[in-house]
Amino acid sequence: MATVHNPTRINTLVVDQLVIPYTSSAALTKRLFNQLNTTSGKAELASVNGEGIVGVLLDDVAGANQEALEIVEGKATLAFDATLDEQNLAKVGSAGRATLWKDSQTTIQASIAGEATAVTQPAAASVLTIAQAADVAADRGRIVVVVGSNAGGVGIMEEITLNATNSSTSVDGATSFTKVAGAYMKNGAVLGAQSVTISDDDPAVLMTIANATSELAADIPSGTLEAYCNIIDLVGPNADATFISLVGYKAATPTTLTAERLTLDAASPSAAVSAAAYRQVTRICLGEFTNAATATVKTDADVDPPERIQGRVITPAVYLGEGAIQLV
Repeated sequence: MATVHNPTRINTLVVDQLVIPYTSSAALTKRLFNQLNTTSGKAELASVNGEGIVGVLLDDVAGANQEALEIVEGKATLAFDATLDEQNLAKVGSAGRATLWKDSQTTIQASIAGEATAVTQPAAASVLTIAQAADVAADRGRIVVVVGSNAGGVGIMEEITLNATNSSTSVDGATSFTKVAGAYMKNGAVLGAQSVTISDDDPAVLMTIANATSELAADIPSGTLEAYCNIIDLVGPNADATFISLVGYKAATPTTLTAERLTLDAASPSAAVSAAAYRQVTRICLGEFTNAATATVKTDADVDPPERIQGRVITPAVYLGEGAIQLV
């Protein structure tokens, strides 16, 4: 690995594989950083079979096609997917961006507590309705995010907007929920003097986001949102066969917020593993998790192997959010 000291460059990563060029027909769909524009000398998002790709793992290239790669040492300015400090080791994250290489588990939340008694489940699959008991001018047009699952047990979520002229006027969603796991106000909005009720089409009130609060059974992780493109592990109490839903940005769909419902396996201790790797976990929804039971949420125990290391950070990079990729 090259050692480069260049404090005037921002968001710079030393890489031990600079690929110039790669022209094979083999698809490179995993673990790409960026490609180096040979005209401007600046990095841009990599495309399959693009020229000057920086940071390809050879494992992602079929055997004979590895001969199409010219590997040299060098440096490149890259887009980062999470906060990285000087001297951090980095790996390829999502959408061609760099993220932190981790040789230990990341604790998303050390302890979560079940809130099943706070939620009444629909008697049957149902479209949901939201309203306040009385109009609150400041709450008009605010968005409620409901998380749950469909008839197939697949995690779903829906944004339903309070009436824009009178927040006590009922507003129906468009998605059929079989189970409800939690709900929260979008963008961290805190309700005013009136609660928001979420009802099914029976109609029966399923849950209530209390006035002066912003969520019910939908915790923001207390440890970190960052999962660094790793699988998520849940570990709960012995013999518990209930459910916890995660909301977040998956590595495969890094700009789309989605929900996943995980089933605890009733072992001792009970456990569940996410089906997808996550960039970030933004909410942990506990409306189906046994009341007062506790669990932990961490990244997978199978940590990043050394071969995923693509380089070392020279200067720090601060993650500024989706769409704020730093390319210098």
